[in-house]
Amino acid sequence: MKRIINWSNNLVNIFLFILVSISVSGAIPQILPNYLKLSATNLYIVNSLTLLIAIMILARNTVYKYIQISFSFIKVHSRIFLLVLGFFIIAWQIWFVSSIVGPTSWDPTGTIARVIGTPKLKFSAHAYISTYPNNFLLFLFEKGIWILFNKPSIAKLTLILGLFNIVLVDVSLFLCGNVIKKFFNTLTNIIYQFLSLSLLVLSPWISVPYSDIWGYFLSSVTIFLAISLFYVRKKWKKITFSLLIGLTFSTSYFIKPSLVIFYIAVAIVLTVTLISKKHKIDILSIFTILFSAVILTVSFSAYRKNNSVINIDDKQTFSMMHFAAMGATQRGGYNAADVEADRAIKNPDKRQQRDIKTYKKRLMSFNKISNYQRFLVQKQTYNSADGTFTWGNSGNLGFYYPKGNFPQRLFSTRKIVQKNSLYTLFVQIIWTLSLIFILFNNVL
Repeated sequence: MKRIINWSNNLVNIFLFILVSISVSGAIPQILPNYLKLSATNLYIVNSLTLLIAIMILARNTVYKYIQISFSFIKVHSRIFLLVLGFFIIAWQIWFVSSIVGPTSWDPTGTIARVIGTPKLKFSAHAYISTYPNNFLLFLFEKGIWILFNKPSIAKLTLILGLFNIVLVDVSLFLCGNVIKKFFNTLTNIIYQFLSLSLLVLSPWISVPYSDIWGYFLSSVTIFLAISLFYVRKKWKKITFSLLIGLTFSTSYFIKPSLVIFYIAVAIVLTVTLISKKHKIDILSIFTILFSAVILTVSFSAYRKNNSVINIDDKQTFSMMHFAAMGATQRGGYNAADVEADRAIKNPDKRQQRDIKTYKKRLMSFNKISNYQRFLVQKQTYNSADGTFTWGNSGNLGFYYPKGNFPQRLFSTRKIVQKNSLYTLFVQIIWTLSLIFILFNNVL
């Protein structure tokens, strides 16, 4: 068994090395363009920070002494420090979310607009949810929030949902941090907290209400519950935790279907770990998780087909081959031509035949394996090289409440959400260094 585990780890490390190497090669070239496009004020800030870092390196002995004193003080007053730090983090989140919420040309605003019934939409809520039924649960949640808060405007509803995102990411940060503390040392937890804060928890994306933040939250809750399940001894607690895991599995499937891949990977790792360490596998917990997940999934699927909130026409739903065909073109992302072509075909069988034909045609158009390899490298780069997750290049149009305050200046240029801001440069450097450390850790 140990030999099989070592072999599988080496195989995974090979693929990880290749993929991360591609990501690094795409991430590094993005730093300089971000720097060259900075405004004069932002350049002065970068210069000052660079000078400060240089001074700290030159006076590292003195700096190290003060760092030790600071850590000793924090250790003695850790609770007060964490409370103060938490207060400032949440205050900053509330400030920047309330400042930068705005419309997008993609699904986040599209879903909200259909929740409140914005007139003159190209596609009605019925047509939109019928085409993308995976957004039905998110639609229900946002509809409930809209009714609960007395049917506010699209700007106010977006703000409310953005503030709710703060709760989701902060709870996720706490739960994952709790898990990491159980399995790793304090330094690892500090690194995790810093990267999470830099790349997501304090990122402008939490102001955009959509399934991505929910995916982060649900996966964090599931990991926390799964790890906690190993530490409980009482049968009723095991059953309770198992039922909750089944609930998060089912909810994840309807909020972010791609999370299924993540859960399969986690299940494989946990199974191999249990077998290798000769732990007893709890059949009752596994059965409870699977049974509850299946029952909830089947029940909600039935409700979705027969709900009284919005009529869903299954004949309009895009097939999996639709997304496979889109994934085989350009950079492997959204393709408006495919969407328009499939919307025009009313018969689902003919639509799927068109998708299969298109997919095969695009695969054949690569002609050679080398061309397909270039496409895959380009797709991997596009999906993983940008540490901001393409902030300023994903349909963000502006702000509902233009104030010109610090958060808006930080995340935009001339009140327009663009990539050339101080935020994008900082995050791209952090992301690139993270990828490099992953790469070296993989090699060493």
